[in-house]
Amino acid sequence: MSEESHQRWPGRRRPGTWLMALLRLGAGWLIIARAVVLLLTPPSPLASSLSLPLRIATLSALGAGLLGFAWPRSCLWGLALLGAALGAFELLARSLGLPPTPRLPSAIAILAVLAAGEWLTRRVQRRR
Repeated sequence: MSEESHQRWPGRRRPGTWLMALLRLGAGWLIIARAVVLLLTPPSPLASSLSLPLRIATLSALGAGLLGFAWPRSCLWGLALLGAALGAFELLARSLGLPPTPRLPSAIAILAVLAAGEWLTRRVQRRR
């Protein structure tokens, strides 16, 4: 990045940082959308079989993980929380006989690549 672009955004995050945060938010939402729908809609086996506190706890973990993953400074712990919440959801769904979430390992790999990109960017910026 040129010196001129650094001067244009003094003391603030550059727009690329926020663009990547929006990208992580969108990618995370696409991955958790199925879980959210299954936990909230009444005709699904999860919504009718699980207790309300368990559904709220799972939804809260998914939401907090997603927001933490999208926010630049908390991307890594957000990824960890999001992965744990997706794993818990998968265990709950399979215990009720639902099929496995399609392409879950590759979805988590995509999230990991996005988190690694943020981590590496922050690390390079610290060295400057």
